[in-house]
Amino acid sequence: MIATMEENTQHDDTPKIVTFDVGGKEFKISREFIEKQEGSMLASLVSDTWLKDPSKPIFIDRNYSIFEWVLDYLRYGSVTLPNSIHRDMFLRDMDFYGIVLEEGSVKSTSLASEAMDLKIAITNIDDKKEELEAKRDILLFANYCYRRILFSSSITSGQSRIRISVSNETEDLKKECSSNFFLNIRGVSGKYKEIFKKALSGLGLKLEKCQDNWSSLDVVVSLS
Repeated sequence: MIATMEENTQHDDTPKIVTFDVGGKEFKISREFIEKQEGSMLASLVSDTWLKDPSKPIFIDRNYSIFEWVLDYLRYGSVTLPNSIHRDMFLRDMDFYGIVLEEGSVKSTSLASEAMDLKIAITNIDDKKEELEAKRDILLFANYCYRRILFSSSITSGQSRIRISVSNETEDLKKECSSNFFLNIRGVSGKYKEIFKKALSGLGLKLEKCQDNWSSLDVVVSLS
């Protein structure tokens, strides 16, 4: 009885890998994966053609670049197409292969969106550059104040503080700082105040007063 059952047992010796030749490029895909795509042309080609002679690849006269993304769709249930694959061409081939699409499952990258991302990145870089230039100008202004107080006759005569007034035409700063130096320096009365105070402190100075007059900036610094 057992011997009879063994004799009647059928063994599936068909290869587990199916080879597709799509537009001249071969794709080796598991047979199990293809057979899961019920109702598709790919599954039909395996059952109707390839099983008769598994030694031969299944030839499909289509674009192999698109076929790569067709396979990705079947694997993951969705796909985001690169710029090199036109959406309409992909949808046409999906219809050819008999694959039903889920709504919203096919997306495509856009050169316009990539350009916008690059624009945002460049803007961020420009903003960072402007911020660094502003901080550099603040440090140079602190050094300018140090030089002024170092050679001030008021300090040598016994006073511990001096008033410094600068404008867009202050020559020493125009030579050392950025083209926007005065706009940046005016920031010591606001968002750059702490940076300025810290820079002065490192030079042995203290900020006593700061007044922005729009056309000029007045600061009073003293020896700390």
